[in-house]
Amino acid sequence: MAKLKVLVVEDDPDVAQLHCLQLSRYGIEPCWAPNPVMALEVVRSLERLDAILMDIELGTRIDGIDLAREILQIRACPLFFLTSHDEDEFVRRANQVASFGYYKKGIDPSYLAMKIQQAVKTYSEENAGE
Repeated sequence: MAKLKVLVVEDDPDVAQLHCLQLSRYGIEPCWAPNPVMALEVVRSLERLDAILMDIELGTRIDGIDLAREILQIRACPLFFLTSHDEDEFVRRANQVASFGYYKKGIDPSYLAMKIQQAVKTYSEENAGE
């Protein structure tokens, strides 16, 4: 079976590198987009994309929540928010997007990898006939 391909949308290159390294250790093939424009390009260009790991604060006028809405109109797949924000406003807005999880940065990478793998499996089974 092919490795899961996960798009990491994170504006901080050091944080993105860490996420990508951690995902790779658990058999996940990460690709990185540092901003919304590149994220949309990746989503449109990849033949296969199994899941998305989205930061909320992207350092641009569009945040990760709005970007997630836009991406999910282009390509349906499991999407996870991974952020330092736990304020009610962010959680409320993120809950209005079809996400598979809202996690704080610093989460155990093995747990996050397991949640991604489970979500992709469940999503694939539920959408097998489409």
